[in-house]
Amino acid sequence: MDYREIDGRIMEVFCEHYPDSFSGMETDVKEKGIIHWVNRDEAVEIKLTHFDGLDKGTISAFGEPLLDLDYVEPVQFIRHGYYMKDGDSWNHTVSLKSSYNG
Repeated sequence: MDYREIDGRIMEVFCEHYPDSFSGMETDVKEKGIIHWVNRDEAVEIKLTHFDGLDKGTISAFGEPLLDLDYVEPVQFIRHGYYMKDGDSWNHTVSLKSSYNG
């Protein structure tokens, strides 16, 4: 996947689309990454809260309109981990193991 950037903002993404594939499917193509696209006009703003000891940090993000519904089960976001909905924000509850060796 390649992209075109102007002034630090990604303006275009160049990739291949396989409409007949889905997660967990065995194919001859080895994907390098998966993009989950959300239409900006339909997206809802969400707040993600991270806790590091006694420090708390909150970031704003955009997600599917379904995230406005009430959830009782954790939801996985941005390959960071699982979050539980608490009022208007999502609290980070469990981190995912990272295989990044950078």
